[in-house]
Amino acid sequence: MISKKILEKIKTDRFFPAYEKEKKNSIAKAFGLDLSDEEFCKKLQDPVFFAEEILKVKPWEKQKELLRANSKRIIAVWGRASGKSWCTALKAVHWIFTKPNQVVLIISPWQRQSSDMFKIIKDFIYSNKILKASLRRHTETCIELNNNSIVHSLPTGTTGAAIRGKHADLIILEEASYIKDEIVNRVIMQELIAKSGTLIKIGTPWIKNHFYYSFVKDPDYFKSHCTSYDAPHTDKKAIDREKEKLNALDFRREYLAEFVDSAYLIFPPELIEPCIAEEDYPSINAGVGEFYCGCDFGKLQDKSCIIVVEKTKEGKLKLVHWKSFRGQNYSKVIRHLEFLHSSFNRIIKFVVDKTSVGERPCEELIAAGLPIQGIMFSSQSKTNIIGNLRLQFENQNLILPKHRPMLGEISSYEYKELESGRVKFSAPKKRHDDWVIALALAVWGIKTNIKQCWHIVSR
Repeated sequence: MISKKILEKIKTDRFFPAYEKEKKNSIAKAFGLDLSDEEFCKKLQDPVFFAEEILKVKPWEKQKELLRANSKRIIAVWGRASGKSWCTALKAVHWIFTKPNQVVLIISPWQRQSSDMFKIIKDFIYSNKILKASLRRHTETCIELNNNSIVHSLPTGTTGAAIRGKHADLIILEEASYIKDEIVNRVIMQELIAKSGTLIKIGTPWIKNHFYYSFVKDPDYFKSHCTSYDAPHTDKKAIDREKEKLNALDFRREYLAEFVDSAYLIFPPELIEPCIAEEDYPSINAGVGEFYCGCDFGKLQDKSCIIVVEKTKEGKLKLVHWKSFRGQNYSKVIRHLEFLHSSFNRIIKFVVDKTSVGERPCEELIAAGLPIQGIMFSSQSKTNIIGNLRLQFENQNLILPKHRPMLGEISSYEYKELESGRVKFSAPKKRHDDWVIALALAVWGIKTNIKQCWHIVSR
């Protein structure tokens, strides 16, 4: 039981913990530890001791290594659900409670991700009565302690404007691979210079940007790599089930934390990344422009996918609605398309794959009065339609949501040059391309002919 006197002392003390030995009471004993205050303060510098004895949590070996890393530059390339955010949040809590007058920034491309780590930090603090008593104030995006240390949760936005002027002792980049090079180099690094601050980058691989080069080529970084299988708390059978669902490239990126070569990808991550929206937005997200819908009817093992693209007044092509259907229940797909026709009263065209299983649904939609353009795929028509989508990515005309399954399908779509000179497009073996085709069809509806010939350059 913590005495009220000890609690009040720590609560009102300017610096936490109290490094000067308390004459009448023991700070260590306030935490239930049979140590002298001198021993306690020395041990408290170890973040693993802080985790195990103060917060009563048990990091595993890889997490201990990351917690104890004391380099000015740290990067953790870890798979999904491996505990990187939890571990880094714990490191931030130790940092602010053992160092006075610190400024810590939690930064990610989107406020939601910054807020997720910020919540972990807040939960750690609220889990311990003494740490909680050391709070001076807190909001949804800021925590300030009695020792004048402060944590801010921030998104990068399109330019990093929210970060400017916040000189930091520690900056943590959550989902670092999705943060643009320009923001890292021109904004974030500048905020570290004034205080000779520490930078921690965490995330899974995406494109070959600053995150890749820091991990692969920069000798100044302490480097930590961890697959989702390595984490003792993960369900290995669940990961294996995800392996069956995902394409091989996505699985290697997301769960094995590998940087994947994109030599034979039509839409490599580097091409897609500039087109991903800076902020999350919901489906349906209707604007005031013209709308075009693409629909790919799935076969037995596939899913049916619907995508609506808005052509904005500025000429951008923004994906504003997306929905998928499992199995071959095409009546549900048809009803949803009819719903969209009544909801988006400015849908100019529904472009539908009528090859194979799509022919009959296409006829039903025409009978229902929808403005349908049916597409019969051939080698040449597919080259034109996929080529047009590639062109929109190259010109950065597209705006996509951060929808991982969709982005995964698009970024793993492959091509193969045949002996005949033609090009074959496909998803990786045993994987799907339904989102790709639906998007390509919607975009094709805006431009039914491409005047510029598109071709693959041999590598």
